[in-house]
Amino acid sequence: MDQILLQTIPSQLKRVTGKSQHGFIRGKLCLTNLIPFYDKATPLADAGQVVDIICLDFSKGFDRVSHSLLLKKVTGQKVCAVGGTDSGIGDRPFPEGNKDFILQLAMVTSGVPQRLILSPMLFNIFISDLDDGIKRTLMKFADDTKMSGEVDTLEGRVTLQDDLDRLKRWADRNLMKFSVEKIATLREQWSSSPDSGYLHKEVQDADDHSTLPVPTLEPPPSMSRRSSRSCRLEPGNKMLENIQKLLTIRNQTIKELLAEALGMFILMVFGLSSVAQVVLGRGNFGQHLSINLGFGIGVTLGIHAAGGISGAHLNAAITLTHCILGNLPWRKLPAYLIGQFLGSFMAAATVFGLYYDALYDYTKGNFTVTGPTATASIFSTYPAPYVSLLGSFFTEFLATVMLLLGILVIHDEKNNRALNGTQALLTGILVLGIGLGMGMNTGYAINPSRDLPPRLFTAIAGWGTDVFTAGHHWWWIPITAPILGSLAGVLLYKLLIDFHNQPLLESGNEKGQPVVETSKL
Repeated sequence: MDQILLQTIPSQLKRVTGKSQHGFIRGKLCLTNLIPFYDKATPLADAGQVVDIICLDFSKGFDRVSHSLLLKKVTGQKVCAVGGTDSGIGDRPFPEGNKDFILQLAMVTSGVPQRLILSPMLFNIFISDLDDGIKRTLMKFADDTKMSGEVDTLEGRVTLQDDLDRLKRWADRNLMKFSVEKIATLREQWSSSPDSGYLHKEVQDADDHSTLPVPTLEPPPSMSRRSSRSCRLEPGNKMLENIQKLLTIRNQTIKELLAEALGMFILMVFGLSSVAQVVLGRGNFGQHLSINLGFGIGVTLGIHAAGGISGAHLNAAITLTHCILGNLPWRKLPAYLIGQFLGSFMAAATVFGLYYDALYDYTKGNFTVTGPTATASIFSTYPAPYVSLLGSFFTEFLATVMLLLGILVIHDEKNNRALNGTQALLTGILVLGIGLGMGMNTGYAINPSRDLPPRLFTAIAGWGTDVFTAGHHWWWIPITAPILGSLAGVLLYKLLIDFHNQPLLESGNEKGQPVVETSKL
């Protein structure tokens, strides 16, 4: 069975372990692991920066592998195509036919026997997500991990420490433990001596057992003038560094909240201001296309602003869908919603202040929801007079279905996904297309976070409770229809594409066709 699995699994391990794993990988030797790692670490030192290399080692890594967590990861990665993994983990170490040993095995909950042929592969699968979210260079060599990053700036040191904190949280979450006594830091920088061009290395042991530490940077006197200029702190710079350190947030959930808030703020300022210019300009400063372009540009920039931190949901319906699918912990749902609602509310207030004089000139001080000088539609969506409540619900539902289908098409790694770096632009074009084709009936809210916070703002700012009663009490449809449409869009895509588009096995690929990678969605 081991040999059969060995012929089946390696092709899939390429997508599971990723490029950062060099241990137990064909063509990559642990004996030469320093070569590819230093190829990535030394260019920073060559450029005159100070680089810290953190060497980490798991304490009894193979023995601590949790069977239940391993099985979840193997199942989630769809690695085992022949048979199951239970027998590979459990019954191989013990003689077959011995009931006493089998009964004892049932009591074992952790450990990957190192003498099994499959053990290295199973261990690689277990630690495959170790580098998720890591911003600095990280490479894995079996159960050893090395990470490097520049530390001659506060931002560099904070980022490296954040990555170390993330590694420690991964270890706690996966019931693993780093061997504190084996943690060491290798510091690289070029010596400034005129008669020596050697690379100076300073090794020091970790002195903090509670976290995975990055030592405080103290540039040696021998540093070159070029390097020391970037490290020496003037009094003013030191004050700014202390302020930055004071304001730096370590909590990942708060970071995601703020990222969603900023991304949503950018999206809504561009979108709402374009609506305001068209309405208050009486058609002289733009048409319906201007609104579509404004929201499309806002979506693109909002994704760029928040994408690297929170994933840039910028839509309560999408966030809720991620939670239902298990892609986002439910405990983070409130933070995402608060961030989106806060950014949207503040954007409405910003646009109100920006066009305050124009609003008063247009309405003569009488803010109304309906009528010839209605201005509430600048901030929130309202149905056209000819659209029934059912028709408006279906419009929002269908528009959101198309939104989710487009997002999945753009990001699905198993399918013909968009090129890296173009996803934000294409998502903006997607929103532009929805506005061009489905915006006439209801204004294409397709997003509870886009509609409800500005509606609350207008109720406070002078439009009153009419914002909730207009359009046959329309206000709840931009909340419920996008949520249902988002779920329907994901279900439709999975039924028609995702469930049937599974990765191909290299063992059955005699013509050398490429192996399809797993989608992250």
